[in-house]
Amino acid sequence: MSSQVCSNGAHHEHNTSSFKHIQQPLKEMHDDSILHDSHAIHSLDKYTTERARDNKSVNVKISGKVQGVFFRKWTLEQAKTLGLTGWVRNSDDGTVEAVFSGKSSAVDRMVEKCKTGPSQARVWSVDINKCEDPKAQSFEQITNSWW
Repeated sequence: MSSQVCSNGAHHEHNTSSFKHIQQPLKEMHDDSILHDSHAIHSLDKYTTERARDNKSVNVKISGKVQGVFFRKWTLEQAKTLGLTGWVRNSDDGTVEAVFSGKSSAVDRMVEKCKTGPSQARVWSVDINKCEDPKAQSFEQITNSWW
């Protein structure tokens, strides 16, 4: 038996042994849920880390006869086919710039495709730099207001 003082000052007697049948299963359930939750969090962390390790993002700048030859439209189609996210746009210096993000192998394939481009393009160079993931939901073509 234990005695407890309530907020109104009254004393109440409790037989703590009568609560043990409730307390033990609750404790076990709580311990199991912590174990399960920590396992789920660990699995999610591992998945996220592995996925991040397999993903990359690059910024590319393509020089040559690349504007006015449907390079952006072609890039958009190719990137979507490869499941990439990011964007492509014409730059005011006559180049085409893009950010590709996704599985490393798909990003590498896209960069290789950019070295030749669509049939009417004449690519002289492709400058590649690692960049931050743009956190885009899809791949899009950016239309410049000056164009």
